[in-house]
Amino acid sequence: MARPVILEVAVNGPTRKEQQPRVPVSIDELINDGLECLALGASIFHHHDEFRAFPDKEPLSMARRSAEVFAELQRKFPRALMYPTANAYHLADGVKMWEQHEHLAEMGLIDMALLDPGSTLLWRPTENGAPGSGILYGYSPRDIATINSRCRDLNLAPSISCFEPGYVRIVAAYARSGQLAPGALVKLYFGTDRQPFGHPPSPEALNLYLDLLADSQLPWACAVLGGDIVQSGFADEVLARGGHLRVGLEDYEGERHVSNAELVTEAVEAILRSGNSVATHDETRDILGIR
Repeated sequence: MARPVILEVAVNGPTRKEQQPRVPVSIDELINDGLECLALGASIFHHHDEFRAFPDKEPLSMARRSAEVFAELQRKFPRALMYPTANAYHLADGVKMWEQHEHLAEMGLIDMALLDPGSTLLWRPTENGAPGSGILYGYSPRDIATINSRCRDLNLAPSISCFEPGYVRIVAAYARSGQLAPGALVKLYFGTDRQPFGHPPSPEALNLYLDLLADSQLPWACAVLGGDIVQSGFADEVLARGGHLRVGLEDYEGERHVSNAELVTEAVEAILRSGNSVATHDETRDILGIR
């Protein structure tokens, strides 16, 4: 029997035009990309904004910019899920880095929120392969508890990004204790030589993560950052194991110049080849338990 597979698209992230000419950056580009990807089969839309573009770099400014995009997407796709990224200007304050979600929830524009349960060093190698520039990105245990509590209070389903195995252990502990905010989708992130964090994508690494999630009953998806989850064949492994998928130009790195729509189309084709179906927007909400 076909299983509905959730497909998330992360449309830009830190990717720049010189890397991928069709990455959406402006409001109009984000809206157009979002509408196309949601029509093709994505049911979760995620985007980044450059915090330097905000007039005061504060959470409300970030929320207002995201609101321009989300409001347009919801006019056409009212049951799609969407959420913004962290406000990187406030890296030293995890709760303020998340606060734009509060404003978007007050505007009635989101049913999902970012929850990154840990910290990791995100870096790039130099030309000779040595560690290069990077940032320490993440949230303290107190931040995680506060954000999880706010997700519960605001009825926001946590979109949980797991960069390292320790993140998964925290999520599993919250789930086993009954304290995790409802509606969670766990995203297992795999690093590559271009983005060398955590584990590279492999069946063995996936087994490790799934062992840590055992008995949690949480839906999970996979993403390959700095690579290509579909063309590498790793998506086939994920689908065979019962997982969901995330694609998009935030994650993709390769020799091709592609669009988000092309990456979504390739993921849809992989899902259908696996004998499964692409989850509709209503099915995605049903899987996650979101009204």
